[in-house]
Amino acid sequence: LMQDIFQVDGIFCGTVSVIQGAALSGYSQIVTERFSKAPCDGPWEAVRVTLAGSVQGRQFDRFGGVFVGGAEVLRTSTPEPTPEGITWSVTRDVTDYAGLFQWPQNVSASIPNVVTAVYTGVLHINVSFSFFASGRTRGSGLPEAAVVPLRSPHSVMVSPWNSTLTQGWANFTARRLAADTGGVFLDVFASGHECEEFEAGYDCGTPLRRFVVYVNGVPAGVMYPFPVVYSGGVNPLLWRPLAGVESFSISPLRFDLSPFVPRMVAGEAEVAIRVEGASASGVWYVNPTLVVVAGDEEIASGDAAGTLTGGLRHRNLSATCVESRDDSDLLVRGQMVTRSGRRKTLSVSASLHAVSAYDTTAGGGGPAQPPDSRLAWGVMSGSAVGASGPASTFQYGFSISVNQTEFSSGFDINATAAVDSFHTYGDAVWNKTLQSKSRYRSEEPVVQTNAAAERYLVSLGSLCWDASARVRDGAVVEKDGMQWMCEPGAGPGLPA
Repeated sequence: LMQDIFQVDGIFCGTVSVIQGAALSGYSQIVTERFSKAPCDGPWEAVRVTLAGSVQGRQFDRFGGVFVGGAEVLRTSTPEPTPEGITWSVTRDVTDYAGLFQWPQNVSASIPNVVTAVYTGVLHINVSFSFFASGRTRGSGLPEAAVVPLRSPHSVMVSPWNSTLTQGWANFTARRLAADTGGVFLDVFASGHECEEFEAGYDCGTPLRRFVVYVNGVPAGVMYPFPVVYSGGVNPLLWRPLAGVESFSISPLRFDLSPFVPRMVAGEAEVAIRVEGASASGVWYVNPTLVVVAGDEEIASGDAAGTLTGGLRHRNLSATCVESRDDSDLLVRGQMVTRSGRRKTLSVSASLHAVSAYDTTAGGGGPAQPPDSRLAWGVMSGSAVGASGPASTFQYGFSISVNQTEFSSGFDINATAAVDSFHTYGDAVWNKTLQSKSRYRSEEPVVQTNAAAERYLVSLGSLCWDASARVRDGAVVEKDGMQWMCEPGAGPGLPA
């Protein structure tokens, strides 16, 4: 749905298909092709990456990613197929990474897959990039930027998931930046797997995670990962044909490291990423990239200091229910002096709040012992002000319930899921709501039913969009959308 209302001011100048008809059937398989040239010269108004796929037979959902020149541009997962076969596609804006496309690059795609006599689904994928010629302004809000992966591009392209595996802490060395750097952002692609997959709460641990970033030991950023439910999660019928929660495009967490520019232009900087609350029985695939924006003067000297308060707190509400809370406040200030003697102060602040609970009865939780019933709910909210650019806010609420009965040769699963997500960035506002319910009984009498509704309300400047869809028993029964002129910054209220 979001793709239906994703519009660009620029003039479409062409699409470059780089990976075509790749058949993925092996866990360690990586497909690499060469991107040669964009169809029009930059700078571009917008650049998009599209992954389109098809799969037939029986297969699990599979995670994966797309990489350009060793920099990750898409973290994704696949839907579970039907015997007749399905197709899907996902498009993500990568305008902030446009600098990667100024010269030829290797483009790699990896979706670890396992094909057996039982799990027969081979993933067939295409990867393409669409370019829009520059219009009045660049759509992303960032000037043309340099993209600097913090992991070795070679290791990422040879073995992307072994080189991104993280349990608890990940440490990186950022090379020295150019003296005229004006701002720097850290994008962290991150997804939890095994016991860190979000089924209904994190299956093998407490129900909340917190990411913290440090530069040379100084707190630099804090954020919660939003729950991601893959299309085989909870009850697969919840996600047919709608995608699992955030599962097709897992957006990177973005941290503004601009107060640390003086340290990063003076020499190498140590960047550490911590996943707080993670279970030792699970893994996170964490892949960080710097997006570096040029300034108008060279930096001569400066320093930064930061404070971070808060931290995850857990308590047992009952013998089966655990609750996690956090109240985090971050303040980072950087002082810098330019070659001309001009002094600048760059500040980043954030305030985050979260509560989440996970209740199970019977079973042990996790993949090996699914509980008979699960209930998870939570609310995350926060606000942040970067060193440059507008303020941002978010509020993310969710609830998931599962009742499951196991038989000697099958199961009966009733499940519901609901998400209400609200974000602002300057005068841009977007709201997503999702409600889905399903029943899947594998024994006679077999039952496979679902009903779902998804809606996006978006405003950007003086334009507003409303897109919605309703699903019943695996088919879209209603789809609607509209666009209208609205008051800038007022939010996407429906037109009179």
